[in-house]
Amino acid sequence: MSASLLQSTPMKRVFKLGALEVECNSPNATFEESIKAIRKNYPFFRFGKIYEDDGLVDGERMVYTLPKLPADSNG
Repeated sequence: MSASLLQSTPMKRVFKLGALEVECNSPNATFEESIKAIRKNYPFFRFGKIYEDDGLVDGERMVYTLPKLPADSNG
């Protein structure tokens, strides 16, 4: 088998918060670059920690789920 047939394509990264799924448009970006780009358009992804090891394979996608933040109480 030739080496040219063994090319790999990066998995699509998807960041999820509740029912919202945001796909990273830069498949060759690092995890840090991906989350930084997502946070520019979706500021609520700034709150909470996501680590590269937290990703779960779902078919041909790597899904990162942001934990929901507890609701603030005024009391």
